Amino acid sequence: MTLVVMKRRAAPLFVPAFLAFSVALSACDAEVHNVGGDPNPSHREFPPGTDIHITRAFTIDAAEAGELCVDRPLPLYETELNCSLLSARFVGEDYSCDEPGRERAFLGLNVAWPLLEGAGLCGGDTGVDCNDYCVCTVLNAAEESLSACVGDAEPPAGTTGWCYVSPSQGLGSAELVEGCEDAHAIRLFGDALPKPIESLYMLVCSAFETVDFEAPHTGGKFGDPCLPSLEGSVDFTGGYLEDIAIEFQAPSCEAGFCFSHHFQGRVSCPYGQTQAEVESEPACFVPWSNAPVTVPVSPQLVDRRSDDAAVCSCRCDGPDANGRYCTCPLGMKCAGLTDGWFSDFPSPTTGLEGSFCIPLGTDYDPTDPPSDEVCDKERMNCGDARPF
Repeated sequence: MTLVVMKRRAAPLFVPAFLAFSVALSACDAEVHNVGGDPNPSHREFPPGTDIHITRAFTIDAAEAGELCVDRPLPLYETELNCSLLSARFVGEDYSCDEPGRERAFLGLNVAWPLLEGAGLCGGDTGVDCNDYCVCTVLNAAEESLSACVGDAEPPAGTTGWCYVSPSQGLGSAELVEGCEDAHAIRLFGDALPKPIESLYMLVCSAFETVDFEAPHTGGKFGDPCLPSLEGSVDFTGGYLEDIAIEFQAPSCEAGFCFSHHFQGRVSCPYGQTQAEVESEPACFVPWSNAPVTVPVSPQLVDRRSDDAAVCSCRCDGPDANGRYCTCPLGMKCAGLTDGWFSDFPSPTTGLEGSFCIPLGTDYDPTDPPSDEVCDKERMNCGDARPF
């Protein structure tokens, strides 16, 4: 998941970016090669219906107050927010994080470089070397500061660090997020506030979610569309354009991986639903049931439908030279979508680092804005409103 909040505004401005084309896929299986290991993580390591979500980046103005509204809930690992808040500063060869509230970044560092390039700060046509940026960890609030950050509307003097407040997830009170439309916020105090030389803040998260949902085993081949098991939850809002979600032992995939890469909405509800519809006439339902989804859902993007961006996949490359990987079938390519995303985080992310097969033409380019046309139920331009 990538969350992008542009400068100049206290409220978040969600900026999607992708480039995709529809392609016809072959239903043939992928060929497995190399010896040792397994292209899919062991079923003993991951429970069924487990997804991983990555929240990647947002920017804030150094002059802003110490609260940043977040337009979606951040993923939790058990009850903890497993995130690193990183700051980037252009310093040339002077790589220093030696100041209060900062330390040299380690967790999430591999993700920082593509994010900096995606934000247009370096690489590409900028003429700026991304290695000329220093990336620091912003220290989170702890002990008394943490209690004040998540509990006090006006924390006492000396409160320092950052915290995440989301009453719906059991973190903090509603009073603290009254100014945020979606009732989620990051609060920054003291040494956590951005320095004048810092041009980008990046939030990198890794978390697991499970759902008790008995979806039919449809045995999809590599490249076939898949249904994420999280859609069995009535409060699952669906994917966001910047998300990468990997599900293990997915019932809809014979190979076990349901790979949602930069897909918006729910597979089972192409037209989405508004808060008004949630309260009066629900339009989204748990697949194969009449249980209404209880949260708003974004409509799918016309140019990036679930048939292209939520598919059965396999790991086709990785850091282990002796690993066992697959060869992508006709109509798919091997893309390094998770390179550097998981190596910085502790187990159980083992087995996710590297490349996965995706349909040709579905690469995600954060620097090339897409069409924002969505599935419109008035025009019924995306087929059946309840495909499951």
